[in-house]
Amino acid sequence: MAYILLIFGVLIGGYALYVFLRRASREQARAVLLSLAIGLTILLIFVLILSGRLVIAAILTAVLIPLLAKLYSSLGQFKK
Repeated sequence: MAYILLIFGVLIGGYALYVFLRRASREQARAVLLSLAIGLTILLIFVLILSGRLVIAAILTAVLIPLLAKLYSSLGQFKK
């Protein structure tokens, strides 16, 4: 039952993102996609920590910190 709810949640979220991206300007779409990328990366690292894969999470964190910093700085350009 939990997987069915998860699938429905992902489908509804994907559809909402699709509708937003169809109506948004280029700057809004880029800002949302960058925020989504940062959020998903943080969520992935958090899930890896909770599932006991601390070594993989530490390596990913070390590798992705420069990428996330670059994404976050480019996101700040659109918050005018």
